[in-house]
Amino acid sequence: MPFDSLIYGLVAAGFCLAALTTLRRMSGRAPSGGPREVHEETGPLPEFSVLETAPPRDASAAAPAEPAETVLAEEVEERDPQAAEAFNLTLDIDPARTAEEAEVVSLLDPRDVLSLEFADHPSGRLHVVHGSARAQLDTGIASSAWIDVYLSDRDRLTAEDVGRSGEIRADLATHILRIDLGKRHEKRDGTVEGAINEEPEIYFDREVASEIDHAV
Repeated sequence: MPFDSLIYGLVAAGFCLAALTTLRRMSGRAPSGGPREVHEETGPLPEFSVLETAPPRDASAAAPAEPAETVLAEEVEERDPQAAEAFNLTLDIDPARTAEEAEVVSLLDPRDVLSLEFADHPSGRLHVVHGSARAQLDTGIASSAWIDVYLSDRDRLTAEDVGRSGEIRADLATHILRIDLGKRHEKRDGTVEGAINEEPEIYFDREVASEIDHAV
């Protein structure tokens, strides 16, 4: 065989081999960098979460003039664990009773809430007397405050119906409850002992027919 024919044959074989390799690379059976096994996926394709993009903002929409005001909660004072807890008092009232003494409860802490409900829903209207006392002592000034709650069939009671003791006569109303609001002692040296609940939070299950202020 002539030498030239041999050279042409080798060159042609080289081109064929290069073309075959390129086709294999494109089909994935002979990747670049060396041979690798190809595994067929028989299971389902993995699922992906799709995040929706927000719609474009309307350029004509007006921007807020000022940022929203932030409201900060007031700091709550730590409460004395020995202090009385807030309570809900339910009273079973007998409108016919007159000789029994009224029940006494304390509402010394302004954070306490007192709710009065009459279990048997007796007839009658509520009448409230706001009582206070103030006295000059050798050590200073002593003061106290309380609220008396009465039940009566009368539409209204006035200060004229309150006796010198600060209580409404038994023939006019039934004294069902006294709410102690505390005592205060202002000493001559400027120190103060005790306190009075100036703004008690009290709820009744019916309208109060009359309120009377009485100072002893």
